Amino acid sequence: MRQTACINVTKLPLQIVLKRDPALQTLPVAIIDHDLVSGKVILGNSIAFRNGVRHGMKLKTALSLVGNIRFVTLSSIPTASVCRDIAKQLREYSSFVETSPTQPGLFWMNSGGMNLLFENMEEWAKMCSGALFASLHLSHTMIVGFNSFYCYAVAKSLQSQSIIVFKNPEEERRQAWQCPVNKLIDTSEIRLRFSQFGITTLSDFIQLPAQGIQNCFGSQAYELYQLATGKREKYISPDILKPDISRTHEFEYPILNLQKIMPLIRSMMSECLEELNKIGLKVSTYTIDCFHQNATRITTVTVKPTNPTLDEKHLEHLLEVNLQSTVISAEIEAVRITTTGRKVNLEQPALFREALARDLSKASKALELINAEFGDKSVCKAELVPEVLPERRYRWTVLKYLAIAKPAKDKSQKLIRRIFNNIEPLSASIQKNLAFVSGPFVISGGWIRSEFERHYYFAESMHGTLTWLYFDSVRKKWFQQGDLI
Repeated sequence: MRQTACINVTKLPLQIVLKRDPALQTLPVAIIDHDLVSGKVILGNSIAFRNGVRHGMKLKTALSLVGNIRFVTLSSIPTASVCRDIAKQLREYSSFVETSPTQPGLFWMNSGGMNLLFENMEEWAKMCSGALFASLHLSHTMIVGFNSFYCYAVAKSLQSQSIIVFKNPEEERRQAWQCPVNKLIDTSEIRLRFSQFGITTLSDFIQLPAQGIQNCFGSQAYELYQLATGKREKYISPDILKPDISRTHEFEYPILNLQKIMPLIRSMMSECLEELNKIGLKVSTYTIDCFHQNATRITTVTVKPTNPTLDEKHLEHLLEVNLQSTVISAEIEAVRITTTGRKVNLEQPALFREALARDLSKASKALELINAEFGDKSVCKAELVPEVLPERRYRWTVLKYLAIAKPAKDKSQKLIRRIFNNIEPLSASIQKNLAFVSGPFVISGGWIRSEFERHYYFAESMHGTLTWLYFDSVRKKWFQQGDLI
């Protein structure tokens, strides 16, 4: 039977802060989303909790409760770098490791086949957990079982350093259902509603009627319900390893002025760029870590060029801009530069240059020539329409001229959804090869015309392609709305 493991590094950002500054361990400490007036508490240590500081509390409220509380912004903590180090350590014991993109410090491992290499799974778990603690000194829980979600539920319910290996799925399910349900929900509003309904454990939650959970608690709670009842399964998606090239230099004497080591950083960066160029890659991200006080404190500067590049002068300019907002408050004992490479097609650089040199007047003339040859409606653009159904939320209008691009300030990467012109039912053979990734997202209405109710999902095929599909509650059929690219 397939086995899996879940590792939860409890309150990882807080552990990083207390590890790099041990003096804070005797003080109330809270991790906040930002240091503005509207900032809110994300995490707090036990001292802050005993004094009434809670998740979601505003800064001024927490400060009124605990006058000597110490706030640390989440962006100043190198959480992503530590997660990479943890995942690297875990890959010594399993080739399939997934890092949670939404919960820092949460990892899944495929432990199948380890019983052939070790006398028992307890030995493997202790060796893996012990190596993780010895290398990074981070307190964590490790659960080995048969269901990814149940392992996750048990791991989140435990706080202290512990290892649990379940003997059979029934034992795993029983313990998972006794876990506090609030540990599995990160929304304070849903937690409040759970307490109002007297729902404390996962067992209490799954006894509710499935029909009312979506309307009463929302999509996040409904997804939790499906995972807890076994209607959906959490599949492990291994991290995609990106080629990193790094250089490290330790100074004989500590240095306080970052500008003094810029020539060294340029030299190290040149070496990394040369290595990336040899394997046909360009820089998509590069990070500079400055180590202080015997590596107990780290100052990190991350640079992300808009497009992957090997232009050394351009990267140096971006670095200098980033360093203007970086404050070095302690002497630098060592510096490490890490470059992440990305493959760029030969056609892409030409496209980038074309985009930078585009002349709108020439584009308008080109449109005129196309319309003159193929008709006035040959070039169209999509416009959003205030409708509910995806296939009705846009219409095609004639493109008369090209306007100056006004990209959104949101820098998060988004997948593109393609909507099919002809929506056809999904065949049974295709449905068997799909694994649900996200959903359901319910759309209903049409009482004036024809009533409809659709439950939308994102699913992944065995080939890795993402499908956008829905279940029509009126016609009792599955349909494919489109796909994601």
